[in-house]
Amino acid sequence: MTDLIPAPPRPRCGDFGHKAKGSGAPCAAVVLPGLTCCWWHGAGAPQTRAKAEAMLASLRVPATQALMMIIYRWLEDPCPTCGYPRQGDSDQQRTIVATAKAIYDRTGMGPRATLEVTRPADPALDVSCYTAGELERLDELLEGLDRLKVEVADRLAQQTALAPSEVSVVPSNP
Repeated sequence: MTDLIPAPPRPRCGDFGHKAKGSGAPCAAVVLPGLTCCWWHGAGAPQTRAKAEAMLASLRVPATQALMMIIYRWLEDPCPTCGYPRQGDSDQQRTIVATAKAIYDRTGMGPRATLEVTRPADPALDVSCYTAGELERLDELLEGLDRLKVEVADRLAQQTALAPSEVSVVPSNP
């Protein structure tokens, strides 16, 4: 009969100096194979995740440059049969495209990403900081703009033979 040799005990995260958050005792979690810490002290730690995100984000520009290089080659001299560029290894280019797609997906720029472009508010349009005299002048300017709109509507009505009531005028200061 053969005696089974028991497997050596797997190292614990606390063996490498990591402590449990609540008690301060050595971490009892099993170390991941090939590493010196458990999930919580290694890949799952906030600082590790933040560093990984920063590294992936820094890869966006080189990935975009590689894609642009492939696109430029396609535009220069594509193969009439397959449409891929004649220059270079198409397997290598497919690998580059797949890698760039993975980078974009993992950094939030995948196929479902949305982009919202907003313009910051113009501080000159904030009327709360205007004096009473400036507000009065602004009202006069808006009334003048309304008069100009009516004049233009009248002129257009005369040119097109429409009644002035058929030409809509939107007041500037409702």
